[in-house]
Amino acid sequence: MVFQNRSLFSTSVAHNAGYGLAVRRSWPDRARRWLRGLVGRPPLEESVADALETVGLREAAHRPARSLSAGEAQRVAFARALATEPDVLLLDEPASNLDPRNTALIEEAVAAARERDIAVVVATHDMQQARRIADRVGVMLDGTLIEQGPTETVFGDPDDERARKFIDGELVY
Repeated sequence: MVFQNRSLFSTSVAHNAGYGLAVRRSWPDRARRWLRGLVGRPPLEESVADALETVGLREAAHRPARSLSAGEAQRVAFARALATEPDVLLLDEPASNLDPRNTALIEEAVAAARERDIAVVVATHDMQQARRIADRVGVMLDGTLIEQGPTETVFGDPDDERARKFIDGELVY
């Protein structure tokens, strides 16, 4: 899962991206080797390097994570999730408060994850982003799913009037 408010450790970008490997119980030996190897700046773990490449931060691997912009930090959080090679990736407002460049890079990373057959579930209020990146969309109101289906159908001809108003930019409550 990648949270809207990312938390990074006061270590390198690579260490932050590899943290998920360290806590994943199914890979205890690999994780211990990874953590011990951080002391001498070893070559990057392949899955961490691939994840950093996917989010456009491979060259920043040894930079201090605390020196990153908000958009770069969000991409590190995304890489942390990708490095564990998940079956499902949950994203909570993955591009909120990010500039257009970082938003585009996050959306490209979502597309790359989907190309790897990772199911991606995104919670967002950004209707345009949902339209750009989703195959299927669900619209929730007060904790209830009021509309769901293929993106083109939900955006083009929603059944629920409240969903239609929300998609059109009206305030619905």
